Amino acid sequence: MVFDLANDDSVAGNSRTKKIDIPPEQSSVAQAIAAIRHAIDTWNEHVPRSSSMTIQLRGATKDESTRTKSKTARYQPNLKDKPTTGGPEVVKATLAKKQMYKSLSHALAA
Repeated sequence: MVFDLANDDSVAGNSRTKKIDIPPEQSSVAQAIAAIRHAIDTWNEHVPRSSSMTIQLRGATKDESTRTKSKTARYQPNLKDKPTTGGPEVVKATLAKKQMYKSLSHALAA
């Protein structure tokens, strides 16, 4: 990410610029956007040199720390240990059940 910014102590009409060169793999877009938003929000206020846009953009880099644990949630439901319901149990109909079904279907049809 390369930014061309006007020098903090430059006067209007002065064309001196500073170049901030941050490799793309180390730059943080979120922090760069936050620095630009801060500059837009405080355009008419006196900002100390320590919080100028140049310094904020220079510091807009990713953290060098590495993750020691996985990003899994702390409380996860224990669904893997529950037994499955299994398949359906097929039972052959007896002669009495078949006759009951026929009489019920005739009664509903009428």
